[in-house]
Amino acid sequence: MKTIRNTIIAGAAGVAMIAAGSVAAPTEAHASKLGAAIFGGIVAGAIIGAATRPAYAAPVYGYTPVCSWQNQFKGYDAYGRAVYHRVQVCG
Repeated sequence: MKTIRNTIIAGAAGVAMIAAGSVAAPTEAHASKLGAAIFGGIVAGAIIGAATRPAYAAPVYGYTPVCSWQNQFKGYDAYGRAVYHRVQVCG
């Protein structure tokens, strides 16, 4: 999931750069550089987007179990506190 999150963040950064470049006010009334600002934002977004990994997963050949450790409820102790023990869950 990290690659999808990184891709979304990079895309949002690219959109933000395009938006910031397109609303930049020129310093003089006759110096309209809106096209250059949009082009610069698109180029920067493309560079950021190309720097991320692809959003698809690598092919998996065969079954690879995914295991994790979880706390499993065991019961209550003499003082009424919940007691848990660590178990490995593979699925």
